[in-house]
Amino acid sequence: MKKVGIISPISRIVIDGQSIRSLEAIFLKKYLDKENIVKCHYISKKIKETNEDYIDIFNLKDLNEYEVIFIHNFNMNFFGGLVPSLTTQFLKLIADYNGRIYYYITDPKLKYNNIAEQLLKRDNLKYESFIDNNELLNIKNKLNSIELRMNALFTGYNYSNIYGLDFYNIKYYNVFKDIAINFKDEKSLFDEEIIKEYDICYYGDNRGTYRNNKIKKYFNNNYIKSLLIGCDLDIKYNTHIKKVNHDELKNLVKKSYASLVIGDKEHENAFITMRFYENIKYEVVSFIDIDYDINKKLFTNDFLRDFNYISSENDLNYKIKKIKNDKELYNKIIYLQNQELINK
Repeated sequence: MKKVGIISPISRIVIDGQSIRSLEAIFLKKYLDKENIVKCHYISKKIKETNEDYIDIFNLKDLNEYEVIFIHNFNMNFFGGLVPSLTTQFLKLIADYNGRIYYYITDPKLKYNNIAEQLLKRDNLKYESFIDNNELLNIKNKLNSIELRMNALFTGYNYSNIYGLDFYNIKYYNVFKDIAINFKDEKSLFDEEIIKEYDICYYGDNRGTYRNNKIKKYFNNNYIKSLLIGCDLDIKYNTHIKKVNHDELKNLVKKSYASLVIGDKEHENAFITMRFYENIKYEVVSFIDIDYDINKKLFTNDFLRDFNYISSENDLNYKIKKIKNDKELYNKIIYLQNQELINK
């Protein structure tokens, strides 16, 4: 049986399903497990609550017992300037790896980096486990060689070479659609009717100026009552709630009539964000910034392709009034959105 590993170089793999990143790892394993010839493991820092499919990276002497390795895209931030022992152990193992290797691209902001090369460029870091510069230089050079044969597992629909490496080969897997169709939220079985308190919401981390300006473009006025979950911006007529676990998100989103789909510049016309699918599952109107999907590929239904795309705050305000004042229209959109998920 072929052995496959999922590994994360900077932060440990969490499989509690309480965040999108956790679900990305869980559903990648489910996707790989569909092939009966594959035995898939998470390879990371094991703690007591992880299961038998979770291999402690510190007990692994040779990564070559795995025929294929998937590197979950990673952020090069080291909190407090501390490089964790997880990272140094990953580098030592991956440097001598001879099998097939994929970079799992779920977020276009998390571009591939030669970690050893980046560590050598920074002299202000502390190390949880000692590794000298000569060893880092040797690993950097080995990684340069590995990168010539590195593949990408791409979760978007329109690949372009902006992800930090000219990958040898590209495969596609729409993990977010898979999560939306198959993820069972047990708490939703007991949902009560939720009163609409807001016109529209947006939820996610503060991702930087480009996305923040999009939010302000649509929300920063005195007539659209908005809700921000996660990112905290100075917006008129807005309520802010701190980031919540994934299983708490649904009932918050459902307090709004609609939710906004935007992205980073790198997302536009390339990725379908998880938010697009969640809006459908949460039964709110999914308004899509036209720049995000200029050719209107996300919906196939002509009515949705006409109504759900927005280009200005006036456009959004007009359509919010329509769905608030016309229950039949609102229900029609919710039904058509669900059909899109079923039929895609």
